[in-house]
Amino acid sequence: MARLCPEKSNIYLFWTKTFFNMSRKVLSLVDFYIDFHYSRPNMINEERISKLTSAVYKVTDLFAEKEPLKFTIRRVCLDVLSLYVSCSETSAPEAKKNYARKGEIQSKIVIKYLSLAEYQDWIDPKNFHILKEEYSLVSQWFSETFSKAKESMDNKKEFHKKKRLEELTLSQEKAPRKEEYTPEKSIISKPFIDDNPPIKVEPLFKDLGIGQ
Repeated sequence: MARLCPEKSNIYLFWTKTFFNMSRKVLSLVDFYIDFHYSRPNMINEERISKLTSAVYKVTDLFAEKEPLKFTIRRVCLDVLSLYVSCSETSAPEAKKNYARKGEIQSKIVIKYLSLAEYQDWIDPKNFHILKEEYSLVSQWFSETFSKAKESMDNKKEFHKKKRLEELTLSQEKAPRKEEYTPEKSIISKPFIDDNPPIKVEPLFKDLGIGQ
């Protein structure tokens, strides 16, 4: 029986069960799409990413049995799930920032790999559209989490910087001030100069008849 998307019934019409079209096996992800994309468009949580990972497994299960891209996509999807859990559980801003940055990159890599598979006609275009939109939302969540964690770290650094500056200013105000030493100008001794002219004694000697 066909399932219609309640809000987009005139656009999306999928089958809930696996069916064959032109001798090619096609898997529909309509249930997943209805449950999350329209009912909770912006809410990213562990349940959503877990079901998204399961959807990727179902889609890639249609790849050739030994196709390397099949296992590569699954591995990266598991990395995204693991990074989400780690990022959600930690409260340390630096660790959260690192997990978020890696998660954003891995989410974009998933989209690139799925795009390659869709180009090879290994994924139905409708399913690719669903997975691309979902992992774009996951990537956006990681990006926003990264920005918040970075902002928290910057605010913390600025707070500690101001606190250290205040403590330094307070310690300088409390410290006893040292008297400034001004060296006295050295006194240069001048040679003695007698301002009184010498007394001439010669006329006195002559009057007394001395020295004649």
